[in-house]
Amino acid sequence: MSHELRTPLSAILLWTTLIEEEKLEEREQLQEALAAIKHSAEELQALIDNLVETTRIVSGRFTLQRTVGEIATVVEAAIAQVQPAAQAKQIPLHRQIEPASAPVDRARLQQTLVLLLQNAIKATPPGGRVELSVGVHDEEMRIAVHDTGAGLTPERLARVFSGPPPSAQAKAPRTDAGLGYGLIVAQQLVRAHGGVLTAASGGPGQGATFTIRLPLDPTRAITAVAPEAHGTAQTLHGRRVLLVVDDAELRHHLAAGLHDAGAAVSAVDSAPAAAEAAERQYHDVIVCDLALPTIDAGELLQDLREHEVTHARPHAPALALAHADHADAASLALKHGFMRCLQAPVDPATLAAAAAACLAANPR
Repeated sequence: MSHELRTPLSAILLWTTLIEEEKLEEREQLQEALAAIKHSAEELQALIDNLVETTRIVSGRFTLQRTVGEIATVVEAAIAQVQPAAQAKQIPLHRQIEPASAPVDRARLQQTLVLLLQNAIKATPPGGRVELSVGVHDEEMRIAVHDTGAGLTPERLARVFSGPPPSAQAKAPRTDAGLGYGLIVAQQLVRAHGGVLTAASGGPGQGATFTIRLPLDPTRAITAVAPEAHGTAQTLHGRRVLLVVDDAELRHHLAAGLHDAGAAVSAVDSAPAAAEAAERQYHDVIVCDLALPTIDAGELLQDLREHEVTHARPHAPALALAHADHADAASLALKHGFMRCLQAPVDPATLAAAAAACLAANPR
């Protein structure tokens, strides 16, 4: 905080000292000095406004103005707001938006999405990817922001909504929404709507996903379930799961649930990405959508099996995800070598329990 406040103050003091000591004799120099002072003062004002706004939100001193309307317009407005920053880093902003409406404060929801998108863009290297998806599940609206950035260690993930650690503040000060506390502000705004904001990451280099869950009924608040409350938390703790699902929203939803169960998740959308993930590290469980668009799931599993043999690794138990229109999915999955087949829609807790059961049946 002190660094970000001192930067514009230092510029103002420098230019005023030069003027006071009459070291700027030319009119052009004086105009340059006045322009720099004005710019620094405006920057300082913006920082102070952000700090005041952050303090007000974190302390709960604000009210929501709810209206019912399509969420797509809020999403597009948030994307437009961060588009220049994304373009500067050559990061495409992809979106997958299902028709959805909910009683929300549209300005506050847009503010929340901007904070999450800013966070994703800052974490993602040039040429990376940021995805935003919207869908409705079990009387909830879910908005997920996924990036292919630096990812989060388990330690950082555990305190991601507690603000940046002191070392991070010293080395890489942030300016989003109140000096590094953008995620805290986002969490408070989601909570005010009766919702929950969660974070998931497969670890360093695996990107991160932040998911907003908002109730369609404003009288029903969503209760966050701590990872320890899941019966499978201890079983999946420290386990690595390879999740291959091409649908972005479903992939993020399931990845967040598996993470809540204690797993480190490599969530990918294609066979080539799955092969790359398998090359990087061994996975204890494989979860694969049977309806991948460019390759048969059985063929992909066979490729992964060959990779395991090449690297002298044991076969990881594999689960298949089938859609309602996929006839004879269970028998087909077993034929291809999957241990179990789960029928969509799949609840993350059910998937985590199935993964734990497969691990228990295949001790190594």
